[in-house]
Amino acid sequence: MGHELAKFPVEPTFAKSLLASRYVSKRCTEDFTKLLAVLSAESIWMGVSKMDAERQKEFLKTKEQFKVDLCDHYPLVLIYNAWRQKLNESF
Repeated sequence: MGHELAKFPVEPTFAKSLLASRYVSKRCTEDFTKLLAVLSAESIWMGVSKMDAERQKEFLKTKEQFKVDLCDHYPLVLIYNAWRQKLNESF
């Protein structure tokens, strides 16, 4: 198992989870890969000045759109999907 985990350029726990996800379903592996990409980034949120009340309100509204009550990580997959869709629309 260690040799397989060493092939991945991510933390060993992420690599093990990624390998395990392929036994669940293809969609699980796809979603986990997206989650890994987001978790590997420094931050997905751009800072908004608290002095700019209108932009702060818009920022909080946007964050609320992706809220999922049952878990903390799936919203990151939803954010990735929304980003990817916007990217595809621009080309």
